[in-house]
Amino acid sequence: MSLAQKKNRARVLGAVLACALAAGLFLLLYFCDNKYTAPGPKGDSGVLILREQDLAETPVVHLVHGWEYYGGLLLTPGDFQGGQPRLSRYTTIGEYGGFEADGPEASPHGSASYRLTIALPPGQRSYTLELPEVFSACRVYVNGRLLAAMGEVDPAAYRPQTGNRALAFEVDGKVEILVAVTDYSHLYSGMVYPPAFGYSESVGRLLSARLAFRVALCMAALVVGALSLLVGTISRRYAAAALYGLLCLCFLGYAGYPVWKTFFSGYSLSYAIENLSFCAMLLLVMLLQRRAADLPMWRGRGKWAVCLGGGMCLFSLVTHLLLPRGSLALMTLYSGAVTLYEWLAAVYITALAARALLAGGGQPVLLAGCLVFDCALVADRLLPLYEPMVTGWFIELASFALLLFIGASIGLEVARQYRERAVLTDRARRMEQMLAMQNTYQREIERRAEEARVARHDLRHHFRAISGFLDGQEYGALEAYMAQYGATLPQEAGPGLTAQPAINVLAQYYTYLARQNDIPMELRIEVADGTGLADVDLVTLLSNLLENAVEACLRVSPESRRISLAIARRGGTLSIYMENSADRVDMRGAVFMSTKKPGRSGYGLASVRDVAARYGGEATFRFDADKKLFTSGVVLRVE
Repeated sequence: MSLAQKKNRARVLGAVLACALAAGLFLLLYFCDNKYTAPGPKGDSGVLILREQDLAETPVVHLVHGWEYYGGLLLTPGDFQGGQPRLSRYTTIGEYGGFEADGPEASPHGSASYRLTIALPPGQRSYTLELPEVFSACRVYVNGRLLAAMGEVDPAAYRPQTGNRALAFEVDGKVEILVAVTDYSHLYSGMVYPPAFGYSESVGRLLSARLAFRVALCMAALVVGALSLLVGTISRRYAAAALYGLLCLCFLGYAGYPVWKTFFSGYSLSYAIENLSFCAMLLLVMLLQRRAADLPMWRGRGKWAVCLGGGMCLFSLVTHLLLPRGSLALMTLYSGAVTLYEWLAAVYITALAARALLAGGGQPVLLAGCLVFDCALVADRLLPLYEPMVTGWFIELASFALLLFIGASIGLEVARQYRERAVLTDRARRMEQMLAMQNTYQREIERRAEEARVARHDLRHHFRAISGFLDGQEYGALEAYMAQYGATLPQEAGPGLTAQPAINVLAQYYTYLARQNDIPMELRIEVADGTGLADVDLVTLLSNLLENAVEACLRVSPESRRISLAIARRGGTLSIYMENSADRVDMRGAVFMSTKKPGRSGYGLASVRDVAARYGGEATFRFDADKKLFTSGVVLRVE
C-alpha cells in the first residue's frame, strides 16, 4: 500500500470517527436533553400529581402525558361546570400528531381542546407555564381565567397566530390548564410540543439557557455568513465564499424560528421561510460539494442537483400556499417529499466527499461533516420521539456542524490560495531582484573586463618604463613606480564560486550589500557539480535567507554583526547552513512573524519551508537569545 493510500485511509477513518462521535452525541442528547426521557412524574387520565419532593428533584416538569383530548370541541371553563363534555381520548403531546390522529378519515384541520389538572403542594406559590407554539390559534385558561389568546379560534372568523409564551401565575394546591385550539393553515395542528411547568425561577433559567444557545447559533451563522458574502461579492475568485455566505443565511432562516417566536407572535410567511431555507440550504451544500470535488457546479451532473434542489424549493412554497385548503394527502405528500429530498441530498454530498477524498483531492473535514449529517438523519428515524429541552433538533445540530465543516474547508482553501499567491508574488519579486542582480553583476564584469583590456594595452608602455629604470640602475625610482602602478591595476571581478551562475550572482550581490553595511560575511560553498536545484528554487532559498540575515544584522550594533553561510552537496543531499546576528525574533508558537508587517506571519521563511518540502527535505530555524544568534538549516534531496 502506497503512502498516499495510507493517508487517504487515515483520513477516511478520521471522518468515520467524527460520525461515531456524532452518533454518541445524539444518543447523549436523546437521554439527557429530551422532554420525553426527562425524569419526573407523569400525568395519567387527565391528572398530574406533583409533591414537594417531586418539585425539589425536578424543578421543571414537561407536561407530556395524560392530557384530556376533546376532538372537534372548542371548550371554555364554563363547559365543565354543568357536567363533563364528551372526552375523545387521553393523549400524549407530540407522540400521535395533530387532529388527523382522531381516525383514518379525520381531517388534519379543525378544532380541539386539551385539559390537564395538576395537584400541587399546599401553599400559595408562583409557577410558570411555558407554552410552545400551538398550531395555529389558541386560547389558554388557567384555573378558569383566560391568560393568553393568540389568533382567533372561532372557525367563522379564524385567524392564525403562533408564538412561544411563558405564563406566570400564583396558585394554591391545584392548577387546571385548558387549551382550546383551531387550525386551518399549517402542516401540524393542535398542541405538538409539550409545555413545561414548574417554579417560575426554574422555568426562567431553562428558557434563558435555551434562548442563549439558539441566539449563539444564529449570531454565529449571521456574522460568518455576512462576512463570507462580503468577501465573495468583492472578489470573484472567491465565488465559493459567496455561496457559503448564502448557506449561512439559509441556516439562519431555518434554525432561527425559535428566537423569532420568542420575541414576536404572528404567522405570515415564517413557516414558509423556514422550510424554504432548509431546502435551499441542502441545494447550496450540494453545489459547494461539487466545487470542492473540482466538478462544475452548474453543468454536467450538477444541473440535476440544481433541478432537484430548485424543484424542492418551489414545491415547498406552493405547498405552503395551498395549506389552508390542503388535505391530509397533500401534507403526507409534502412530508414524504422533504424526507426523500433529505436522504437524496445526504447520499449525494457524502458520495462526492468520499470520492474526492479517496482520489486525493478532497478534505477530511468535508466527509466528516457529511457523515455527521447522515448520522443525524438516521438518528431522526431511529429516535423519533425527541424534542430538545435546551439544545436543538438532530438535523439542526448536524446542519450547523456541516456548516462549520464546510466553512473550515473553504477557509483552508482560501488560506491555501492566499498563501500560494503570496509565495508566487514573493518568488516573482525574487526573480526580479535576481534579474537586477544579474544585470548589475554583468555590468560589473564588463567594466572590469574593459579595465583589463586597457591595462593590457598600456602594459608595453609600462615594460618600456621599467626597462629604462633597470638600465639606469635606478632601483629606488623603480620601486616607487611599481607601487604606483600596482595601485592603478583593476581589482578582480570576484571569483566564480560555482558552476551555477545563480549562486555567484547572489554571493556577489549580498557580499557587496554586507560590505556596504559593515557586516562581516563568510561564505563556504562546496558544490562543484552544481546544487541540483532549479534556479528559481535556489534563488527563493538563498535570497530569503540572506535578505533576512542582512535585515537582522542591521538591528544590532555594528561590532556584533556577522553572517556565515555554508552550502555543501554530498551525493543526493544538499545542505545549507547559515548563522547570523539577531537581537530578537517574534514567534507565535512555531510561526515566525513578519518584522515588516507586525501582527502578520512572515512569508520569507514560509517560502523556504515550501521549497524544502517540495524537494522532500526540511527547514529548521532556531534563535539563541543568549548568544543573539539566529540559525537556519535546510536539507534537501536533489538529483
